[in-house]
Amino acid sequence: MALLGIKQIFTPYDNPKGNAETERVIRTIKEELIWLNEFGSLEEARENIRKGKKCCIDLYKLKP
Repeated sequence: MALLGIKQIFTPYDNPKGNAETERVIRTIKEELIWLNEFGSLEEARENIRKGKKCCIDLYKLKP
């Protein structure tokens, strides 16, 4: 994930909502950016995810 510029953070064990939001973003990335496309290379997949990451951040109003 670091290669994609995604910073990993851990939510407190008593904050289930925080984890739910994270899981939803990951699901959206998979459904909208990965599963709908066929990539010729790993670099092509990474570039597609980088471009789509901003869309997900805007969609969920997350801090980059």
